[in-house]
Amino acid sequence: MWRPSGEGNCETRPKGQSSMAVEVAATRIIVASAIKHTTRKSFANPGTAKNLARCANEDRKTDCGKYTSEMPRANLTTICCLTCIASTIAVAQTTTPQVPDSLKPPDTEVILLKALGKGKQIYVCSPKPADQTQFAWTLDRPQANLLDDSGTVIGKHYKGPIWEATDGSKVGGQVQQRANAPAGNAVPWLLLKATMHEGSGKLAHVTYIQRVDTQGGLAPGSGCDPSHAGAEASADYQATYYFYTARQ
Repeated sequence: MWRPSGEGNCETRPKGQSSMAVEVAATRIIVASAIKHTTRKSFANPGTAKNLARCANEDRKTDCGKYTSEMPRANLTTICCLTCIASTIAVAQTTTPQVPDSLKPPDTEVILLKALGKGKQIYVCSPKPADQTQFAWTLDRPQANLLDDSGTVIGKHYKGPIWEATDGSKVGGQVQQRANAPAGNAVPWLLLKATMHEGSGKLAHVTYIQRVDTQGGLAPGSGCDPSHAGAEASADYQATYYFYTARQ
């Protein structure tokens, strides 16, 4: 995109922020303003527009039909289209992570959702498969919240491994590939393939999951022996999860 240069340059993006991020943010503002304007003009009673906005923003299942029924079909269609545009922009803004080739999903897949996982990796003191007289800390399960870019909880991650969104949809995965964390002091990066789904929400069509940018989460270096068989230990961790779906 062309931008004026020299004296009077009107580019005001913060230092270090890409032009793509600025353009995405600007487009989001335009879309939001258009929806607000369309909604406001669609009702004889201005209070109805406020009720619809409140209804749409509430994080619960609500019957908004009594409000949308007052809206002309053309304007309702416009709002639906603008909402779709905003959703597409959010997905397009997510950059594909830089990972080893072994951790890349097939080229037919695109990013559906990005989330930060923060919680614990929980280990159990168990006999080693090759020698039942030797004990070691074995990963039993993760226990973490999934957060969006604003820090809002959008789901959770637990034994399976399973990821569950706040809309009730779930996806389970099986590890396909792993790679050591670049810093070497964190749990490995992973590529998992979806093996199960539940619900019809945002995770219903996930095909692959990546775990990258890991911090912490490694098993304790000591404290596991026959006298501690069955004991649990946890390690704080965080990781970025990318959820992929088939390209349409």
